[in-house]
Amino acid sequence: MWKALSGVLATREALFSRKCAADLLCPFCKSRSESIEHMLLLCDWSRKIWYGSPLTLIINPMHISSFANWYDLFVADDSPITDYDKSYIACLCWNIWKTRSVSVFNAAAPNPSQVLISTAAAVNEFWKINHSLPNITRSSEIFNSVWKPPDSGIVKINCDGAFSEAKKMAAIGIIACDSSGSFLKGWRKVVDADSGFLSELLACKKEVQLASEFNEARLL
Repeated sequence: MWKALSGVLATREALFSRKCAADLLCPFCKSRSESIEHMLLLCDWSRKIWYGSPLTLIINPMHISSFANWYDLFVADDSPITDYDKSYIACLCWNIWKTRSVSVFNAAAPNPSQVLISTAAAVNEFWKINHSLPNITRSSEIFNSVWKPPDSGIVKINCDGAFSEAKKMAAIGIIACDSSGSFLKGWRKVVDADSGFLSELLACKKEVQLASEFNEARLL
């Protein structure tokens, strides 16, 4: 973790700056510079891992100034999250980096599911060895990226896009829910896009089109 927090991980961006790599693009999405933030948090495969974890974190690029600042939110002395979750975050970051490195070496696509399995096993083993499994009740105050229903009378629409470099395929999805969290309307489709960024732009475009179908409803 100290290498990530100190900005010295050997990402493509870092290697390129030292003239040790031919380019600085992420080896998986090939659409963004592989910075520490991109590799651990923002690449499509990394974002799937955070959302699929017990933390169900939705990583918003607009809220990421640096990996160190993001990480400090969780490990600060006044952070309301548990020690178990702090150890889970650290271990998940390590497994993302480890899987990324192995996948690059083997020229293979990373497996998000395997990262989650390995992380759960490692964290539980750590606490078992220390003969103490702490309370893992999670605070909603810090995990404010988890989906929440809108206020009464408001329809909330969410969209997302994903791109698979291995399969050269992209897809988008949109879902609308009311204040009780009940499903109102949804839409999904395989689209013509060559990057995760473009697929998300197409998802936003379709979201605006879908929003027009709710007439006078208040939207979020």
